[in-house]
Amino acid sequence: MPAQPSWYPKIPAIRSILLKSDAPSLDRATIQSLFGVGDRQANNIVRTLGGYRVGTSHVVNRTDLLDKLDELSKVSGVVKAATQRKESVLETFETLRQADPPIRVPKPKPPKNSFTLPDGISIPGAGKLLIEHSGPHDVLTLIMALAKMANEDFAGYTDAIEGTRMEVGSLQTAQNGELSDGN
Repeated sequence: MPAQPSWYPKIPAIRSILLKSDAPSLDRATIQSLFGVGDRQANNIVRTLGGYRVGTSHVVNRTDLLDKLDELSKVSGVVKAATQRKESVLETFETLRQADPPIRVPKPKPPKNSFTLPDGISIPGAGKLLIEHSGPHDVLTLIMALAKMANEDFAGYTDAIEGTRMEVGSLQTAQNGELSDGN
């Protein structure tokens, strides 16, 4: 919303002076003293209100000026919407101020061992990794899936392993239900 002119709060006083006046029109000098503005702003007011020339002076009709001041003094349109919005915000602040203070809720802790091994891979004991597969391609697919999951959630991966050391020699594979040593 644009800033209001400096003379905006003076509208009631200006109206009362104009109502007492019997002059049919007002020149730039009168507008300047009435509104408390400079030469240029007085000329802008006269031009905005559809002023006309009388000799070398520009003048504005007194009744036109009164009508324009009445229109400006009404709370409508953008001014009304801004006023209502401000009142609504103030009411909300007052309601919140009178309400009970908010309750601090602790941040939930992440579940322990949220990492789950891919289907077909298990840890039967410390230092052992069991991969159940149906062929060489399946073994590589399961190892890649395990590596991807470990990369995405390394903390969960280490919790799932529970601190056991994984060595290449401790990998076991089960093919057709038979366990064999990785060596």
